[in-house]
Amino acid sequence: MTLERGALLHKRYRIVEILGQGGMGSVYHAVDENLGVDVAVKENLFTTDEYARQFRLEAVILANLRHPNLPRVTDHFVIGDEGQYLVMDYIEGTDLRTFLSEHLKRDLLIPAPLGAFVVSRIARALAYAHGSIVHRDISPENLLLNTQGVAKLSDFGVAVTEHAGGITGKISYLSPEQITGKAVDSRTDLYSLGLVLYLVLTGVPVQKAPTKMTQEERLGYVRKVLEKPFLPPSRVRTDVPEAVSAICMRMLERDPAARYARAEDVARDLEQQYLYAKGFGPTNNSMQAYLEIFDGGFKETTPQQLQQLPFLGGQLKRAVAASNYTKEGRLLLEETLNR
Repeated sequence: MTLERGALLHKRYRIVEILGQGGMGSVYHAVDENLGVDVAVKENLFTTDEYARQFRLEAVILANLRHPNLPRVTDHFVIGDEGQYLVMDYIEGTDLRTFLSEHLKRDLLIPAPLGAFVVSRIARALAYAHGSIVHRDISPENLLLNTQGVAKLSDFGVAVTEHAGGITGKISYLSPEQITGKAVDSRTDLYSLGLVLYLVLTGVPVQKAPTKMTQEERLGYVRKVLEKPFLPPSRVRTDVPEAVSAICMRMLERDPAARYARAEDVARDLEQQYLYAKGFGPTNNSMQAYLEIFDGGFKETTPQQLQQLPFLGGQLKRAVAASNYTKEGRLLLEETLNR
């Protein structure tokens, strides 16, 4: 049952609006009336014992993780036999999927250094979280950006504290070992994050499966996609430097043994070999400035905003234009978007 606006949950949380809805429950924007702060309330309606168990595990995992690029859990409670609820920081902002979609509507892509910066921050979050869990659901929807330009990794609903098999997560962002149902470790998250990096660098959802297919058909489709090597991002778009392209391709190695072993190594290479190779690069303040400029439709910029974005060389808009793609890249873009 969907909670109505104004409803008081657990004698404390006043519902403001629904943020999202799924088969196991909804996520709400609410106000903690004890503290007077905005919060997000995630709901599980006890659809099955397994979902209830996984939800409790998510609460325990997040309650024990403290990192600037992870959401903070502030409460967890059960209401009779109706369901259980997880209360977290309310992230005012957007998610990477929506942010990219808003760019595409304007025939733009996210500037490559800023997209790679988000990935580097998530890699830092994973470097910390991997001491306890494997996320197993890295995707653009689960990468959040708040209005201060801080990236946050969300949705630990299918995270595990030890190696586990089974096909879990969004098919277009599964690692080869997930697709085949093999046991996974932290390297599976790095592959999925590599797919996110590929997307922000090129605009190409390289492992996208047709949505009209059944799940089994989509899995089969992706298995066929994985039979061929991916085209490196630098061979898709002319504005993608070789340094970041090589990092992305190492994240996307099909064999986990050839992939990056640690998220910390991904973050370090992105920072040293690409983002800050010239001594300066993106920061949270840079992302905040770009968000403000983008939200304003690029109509006005302040000197203070531009001072935060020197690494863009004055090129705030990154056009999707066919001229920015190689011949191979144009063919790949057309093929994936038509799936």
